[in-house]
Amino acid sequence: MKPLKLTMSAFGPYSGETEIDFRALGRSGVYLVCGDTGAGKTMIFDAICFALFGEASGDSRNGARSSASLRSDFADPASKTFVELEFSYRGQTYRVKRNPDYERAKKRGEGTTKEPANAEIELPDGRCIGGVRKVNMQVEELLGIDANQFKQIVMLAQGEFRKLLTADTATREGIFRKLFATQKYEMLQDRLGEECRKLERENEKLKSEVLRCAQIVRFAPQDARKEELDERRGSGAPMGAWLVELLEGLVDGDKAESEQLSKQVEELRCKWADANALVKQVENRPRYERERGALAEEVVQHEERTESLQAALQQECAHDAERLEITERAVVIEGTFAKYQALQRADEAVSAAKEALLRSEQACKTAQAAADKAEEQRVQAAQAVEKLAGSDVRQAQAKAASDAAQVRVNAAGEALAGAKDLTAKIATAQKAQKQVQTLLEQEASLVAAERKAQDAVAQARAASESFAGADVALSEAGAALERAMRAEQDASQAVQRRGELQQAAQVAAEPYRRAVEQLKAAEAVHDKDLTQVQQLQKAQRAGRAGLLAVDLQDGLPCPVCGSVHHPSPAQAVGSIPSDDEIDKATAVEAASKQAADQAAREAEGAKTRCETAQFTLDEFDKAHGGEQSVAQALAQARDGVAAAKRAKADAQQRCDEAARAAKLLAEAESEHERSATALSQVKDARQAAERDYASADAEARALRERLAVVSVDEAHRAFENAQHDASVAQTELNNAERAASAFAAAQHGRQAAEEAAKQAAEQARKAEEALQNQTQAQQLAEQEAKHLRADLDFSSLEAAQTEAARLRQQADALKRRRDAAQQAVEQNAQQLATKRELLAAKDKQLAELPAGDAVAAAKERNDYEEQGKLANERLGAVNLRVSANGECLEHLRKTLKRAGDIEERYGRIKLMADAANGNLTGRAKVRFEAYVQGMYFDKVIAAANQRLRVLTAGQFELVRWSESTGNSKAGLGLYVIDSFTGRARDASSLSGGESFQASLCLALGLSDIVQAHAGGIEFDTMFVDEGFGSLDQGALGNAISLLSDLSGGNKLVGIISHVEDLKANIPKRITVTKTQSGSTAKVEA
Repeated sequence: MKPLKLTMSAFGPYSGETEIDFRALGRSGVYLVCGDTGAGKTMIFDAICFALFGEASGDSRNGARSSASLRSDFADPASKTFVELEFSYRGQTYRVKRNPDYERAKKRGEGTTKEPANAEIELPDGRCIGGVRKVNMQVEELLGIDANQFKQIVMLAQGEFRKLLTADTATREGIFRKLFATQKYEMLQDRLGEECRKLERENEKLKSEVLRCAQIVRFAPQDARKEELDERRGSGAPMGAWLVELLEGLVDGDKAESEQLSKQVEELRCKWADANALVKQVENRPRYERERGALAEEVVQHEERTESLQAALQQECAHDAERLEITERAVVIEGTFAKYQALQRADEAVSAAKEALLRSEQACKTAQAAADKAEEQRVQAAQAVEKLAGSDVRQAQAKAASDAAQVRVNAAGEALAGAKDLTAKIATAQKAQKQVQTLLEQEASLVAAERKAQDAVAQARAASESFAGADVALSEAGAALERAMRAEQDASQAVQRRGELQQAAQVAAEPYRRAVEQLKAAEAVHDKDLTQVQQLQKAQRAGRAGLLAVDLQDGLPCPVCGSVHHPSPAQAVGSIPSDDEIDKATAVEAASKQAADQAAREAEGAKTRCETAQFTLDEFDKAHGGEQSVAQALAQARDGVAAAKRAKADAQQRCDEAARAAKLLAEAESEHERSATALSQVKDARQAAERDYASADAEARALRERLAVVSVDEAHRAFENAQHDASVAQTELNNAERAASAFAAAQHGRQAAEEAAKQAAEQARKAEEALQNQTQAQQLAEQEAKHLRADLDFSSLEAAQTEAARLRQQADALKRRRDAAQQAVEQNAQQLATKRELLAAKDKQLAELPAGDAVAAAKERNDYEEQGKLANERLGAVNLRVSANGECLEHLRKTLKRAGDIEERYGRIKLMADAANGNLTGRAKVRFEAYVQGMYFDKVIAAANQRLRVLTAGQFELVRWSESTGNSKAGLGLYVIDSFTGRARDASSLSGGESFQASLCLALGLSDIVQAHAGGIEFDTMFVDEGFGSLDQGALGNAISLLSDLSGGNKLVGIISHVEDLKANIPKRITVTKTQSGSTAKVEA
């Protein structure tokens, strides 16, 4: 990037438009920006930086001008504040224009209004991009760097490049992080540390999971292994593998017992089902007998209906002959439908023939009339051809006369244009002469104004130099604030984490409470259903016993127990529960038992989750001291942040005061630069006006010698006469051309009329033949229709169709009555057969029913039912242990596998995190980002030493120091080796001149490395602001030689300095002059 032309308007100390043409300084070399203090020398660099990136040069925290202070105090209220920079980059030319926020006079009315910041950039292809953000993005994308990198490698502002020499490791990390984009390495350090801490927390959590699994193991009653587990839990010894072995043994044993109990329950269920089926068969005989009697009555009823239905069917069959006769008559009529349709077509043909005959008669008349008219047109065309003969000769004569007249018009037009051009050139020369006189008067006035612009700079310079060190204090305060904010963030995260754990414990407690309530409700429902089943069974047994007791007699044996004595016989009850009622109640009880078991499992799971959440909260409180300790740590961290903010605000206030002092100095310098710029512009304009006058006067003399006629009026009259003669000749030519065109058209019309007459006669003959043919067609159609009508009975096709449809309906009605009677007979026969089959099946069921004692069968069934319930309860308890311990075993295995994976990963991550964060025991405390930055720093130091050895005649050499002191950061320290003493010392111990030399070389080395790191970016310019006053004569000469070598090839280096010796050594200069009305800048090449 190389600046070509800079334009500043109402910017800093420059009140008007000030233009600096950098092309006058040449393609390469060193130039000097000189002038009084405060005249506006640095403002030139500020304008370039502002045009590109929207901010001034220098550090904004250490006195750099803000965009709000760039408006010139010397400017007229109506003047616009802007900066326009034309620059080249890689052979292409770009133009960027930008203005800051500023107050300007309103265009209408009084007072001021705020002009918002804006920017635009014009690209080599002519496209223009507008908007501050878009222009910033376009410039950064084009140049490959941002504003901070530009200030470090291209524009070395006052005091800026000394920072890198005297900064500590933490400050250099911040500088290099921006220049070499090493944020990703810092992010890697933080991510490794966070991952290490996360794995530690996860490992502790998994240990808690193992203890939780030990708490929820289920044992069978009187199992001695429960006491062994309690002892191991109390000892705190690792028990992961032992607990897996224990759970596997418990699950295998319970599964074996579950298989045995399942077989027992299935055997009892089968026996109960057989007994229950026997009871139901004995009880179902009376119902089967009633159903058999009803079926016998239905068979008799169907047999009685069979005779009446057969008689009705025979009566309907008697009409079959009548139905066939009616059908045949309908078929005969339907056979004549085709003849009726043919007759209809014949009538339509007669009508069509009549219409065609009328059309033929009309066509014949029309064709004859057209033939007569065509003959008349043929005669007229022949007469027109004879009248226009000879028009082509007259056309050629008129064309020659018109061409001659046009030649005279062109010659007169050229003479008139030359006379007008001569008049215009004389007027231009007179205007240029007046402009030269006006500019001579303005130049005299500006010479006097430029001399007044040099007095205000010295007053502002002293104030600007009294705030040294404010940026260092602000940087330290900012670093302290960042540390305090990180501490606050850690404490806040701890408070947030404890809140999340406490909320998780509370959230887990509520489902556990609901699960316990649901379990109680489900058990209550099951108890109620079980009581209902027992009551029904008891009532059934009592009722059946009462039925048997009715027939008991003393001395006769009881059918149940065989006793002949009956001291207390059972009493009969009003209603005995049936087996279906008991079955339904039993099914309801089984469903409620299953629901109660499910509720028990869900309550156990909710209890486990609740205990786990509370255990995690307790472990967190042990590690962090509890809720009060965490809250107290957060309060202390917030107090630390508040104190750091106050310290940073104090440092910022001092930096702001330094900025205001620097602004006053810049404005004073800008005022002087404005006057010199205005004078230079007027001189250039006056010289241009003199050149314009000489050129216009010479052109007027040369033209006067070439022209034969110099009077515009005389040339205009000759031109008008030539135009009139040409117009007359053109009129005659037009008349001749129209006559020739009419002759050709007449010949064509005669030929067309003759052809039309022939065609019209032919059409008349064809129309007569068509008329005769249509007359014959009409006669034939009438004869065909008469012949068809003689053979038909009905007047039309519609009448015949109506009669046929009536006969068809009559036949269909007779058929439907016969079909209904036939269907009734068949349905009755089918129903009779079905009822007979059902009756036979019912007789067979009654014959197969067993004869047995219902009371004895019911007692056997109830015994099986009681045994099944007891076995099922034992099976449920065993299965619940299998399910709970199986889930616990599966969860324990996953937990132990995860614990092993995390342990292995933790070892690797811990080693990488310690290495990346500089925490390895016995190693230097160099973090990964600092290590990477150290590689870049070594390259910067190597490039700097090449120049520093030349500047200091080999006395000094810079080296990087990577050792740390205590817990401080290391890796980016900077020492200087003095060859005179052979010792290394801190770079901050250099004297003022030595410090400037080292800082300059370090800045130039940094510029080389950053440009190479940024991907081959090209900057053919560099700006260095102040610092040369601390050098002696020899060191100054070496520095100038160094910068001259740097500018070799195609690089242009600008220096801002007050040192007088530089003016003698550097012939190319930009001189900034300060006046009371603003500064001016002048290029002296």
